[in-house]
Amino acid sequence: QGRCALVTTYQMFRILALNCLVSAYSMSVLYLDGVKYGDTQMTVASLAITLFFFFISRSTPLKQLSAERPAARLFEVGFFVE
Repeated sequence: QGRCALVTTYQMFRILALNCLVSAYSMSVLYLDGVKYGDTQMTVASLAITLFFFFISRSTPLKQLSAERPAARLFEVGFFVE
């Protein structure tokens, strides 16, 4: 269960970090065009991220451990390739 908790926590941090990066980039690009996100758009995006976190947190450990070790760092090359 320790490895499952570690991998789940890493996945949640990755989703959160990517969400922040994508949101900051899209808001800055839209700001340059003089456009802003509406309340409904931000609410829907936040609810989608909340659902991602919910589904990841509901994951259960597998019966057999994988031979592959969990990632050592939050961002790795393989993460962007997948």
